[in-house]
Amino acid sequence: MRAFHVLGSACSVLLIIGVIGCTHPQPKKTPVPPSPAFGEGHFDGKTRKSSLKPADPASDAEVERRAKALASFSAGLLAQDRDASDEALRYFAQSVAADPSNEALAMDVARRYWSHLQTNRAIDVLRRTAALHEASSEVKGYLGTLYLQAHRFPEATTAFLSAVDKDPQNLASYQALVPLLLKEKRGAEARRLLDRAANQSVPEPAYWIDLGSLYSLFDASDPKIKSATRERGLACLHRAEAMKPTDPMLLQRLGERYQALNDPVRAETIFRELRTKYPNSPAPTAKLAELYLRQGKIKEAKEQLEALRRNNPADAIPYYYLGLVAMEERDFSQATAHFDRSIFLNPEFEGAYSELAASQLSQRQETAALATLELERKKFGPSYRQEFLSALASARLKDFAAAEIHFTAAETAARARQPDALDHRFYYQWGAVLEEAGKREESEKRIRQSLAIKPDFDQALNHLAYTWVEQGIRLTEARKMVEQALRSDPDNPAYLDSFAWVLFKLGKPQEAIVPMEKASKLMPEPDATVEDHLGDILNAVGRREDAKAAWERSVRVEKNEAIQKKIDAAK
Repeated sequence: MRAFHVLGSACSVLLIIGVIGCTHPQPKKTPVPPSPAFGEGHFDGKTRKSSLKPADPASDAEVERRAKALASFSAGLLAQDRDASDEALRYFAQSVAADPSNEALAMDVARRYWSHLQTNRAIDVLRRTAALHEASSEVKGYLGTLYLQAHRFPEATTAFLSAVDKDPQNLASYQALVPLLLKEKRGAEARRLLDRAANQSVPEPAYWIDLGSLYSLFDASDPKIKSATRERGLACLHRAEAMKPTDPMLLQRLGERYQALNDPVRAETIFRELRTKYPNSPAPTAKLAELYLRQGKIKEAKEQLEALRRNNPADAIPYYYLGLVAMEERDFSQATAHFDRSIFLNPEFEGAYSELAASQLSQRQETAALATLELERKKFGPSYRQEFLSALASARLKDFAAAEIHFTAAETAARARQPDALDHRFYYQWGAVLEEAGKREESEKRIRQSLAIKPDFDQALNHLAYTWVEQGIRLTEARKMVEQALRSDPDNPAYLDSFAWVLFKLGKPQEAIVPMEKASKLMPEPDATVEDHLGDILNAVGRREDAKAAWERSVRVEKNEAIQKKIDAAK
């Protein structure tokens, strides 16, 4: 097989015309490399006229330059026919260097380099073309996409901004720019950019639907900003709806965007209308079920899913969502049955494997969960959720070495494809497992990572503080951390226990009695550690009979020789 295909005769003729004629061919609107800017489902401006304009009549020098470009391109085709791909690429690059104004040629050669995983060379080829004064928005946007592929984010931002300046209606560039700006903490600039897009006069509803979805990316901590971006996003959707689109796929997207911008009423209305108009299509019913699940309307969601199951008995999707409903209802046995059925009907349904493993873990079936996750790994390769669940299952089985391997693999997978998953909860779980494994220093490192992401995360604050109290170190700082945790959850018995225990360790047993007794009462069932702490505190203030009773409750829950010695000494 050839390294890459030979251009067909028609395409070759077009390129020749672009090289030696008086006008340039129109570039393709959508670059080949996949990226957030040019992914499936985005508005690509196909109904709008290209921003390219015919060139002025060529001078003799220009004709000669284009002739050189044609000669190099032709040499490249001949080398390609000989399967000399590297030589062909060199000739193609020389062709662009001779005539950088030929956008179709430049983009074609850049695609060839990109298909050979030579992204930086593709960038070098396209950069001169994109820098020309007359360069189109499409070329500039394509350059931005290549920068994204190379993880050269500042240069990608610059390229996409240039594309927007060239054509303010090129939504693909906005779709790439907004996530980049938000990643760089440039939210105000991103909002101004979207407002610029919203001031355009574009007659296609697809433009306004996708523009509205961009406003949903803002998760501002300031409620005023969040409210403003939501309202602007909804205004875009209203504008799209006013154009009365009839395409069912477009209407489904409109409903999804309403849902993303927290307008479930409009979303439900659209999905119901679609279901009435297209009764044989499962998509509207599935969307209604998903909408109800997100709203916590379990009964309504089950009604939609049961309808889907009846109408499509061989479809794996209803069983998958019914499994999620059962998980929400904490009916883990039923959830396992639904996920099993979903996989039976569609063994290629990747998401069902991890959910099946989660339901198995909820039933303390760690070995079965690991088997499910290993099957998923063999079929689809590693993923963040798969590795994370494997880590939890291994930790429960006290296989801490395996748990550490899986946590590390989960972190690697998330960094590559799902960076948002590496949140405060992930590092807290990792740190808690390391603590259980006896690796205190490594545990503290992970807990601190959790707090670096979310400084007020009460679970991590309590965990780290209690670890220090148990070691008898940094007691004053530990007290402040526990007090902060209690402000988030004042009736949490674990936090109350930590607070009482740090007071005791600071030599203040009298102050510790109230929070310690409260912790004991709030525990859903007697806890050995809490009762032991209560006994020690009561003993310290001279209430020996009450202390003995607390210790006895502790050993009834869990036998402990050290606590039994305290009981014996109190007799």
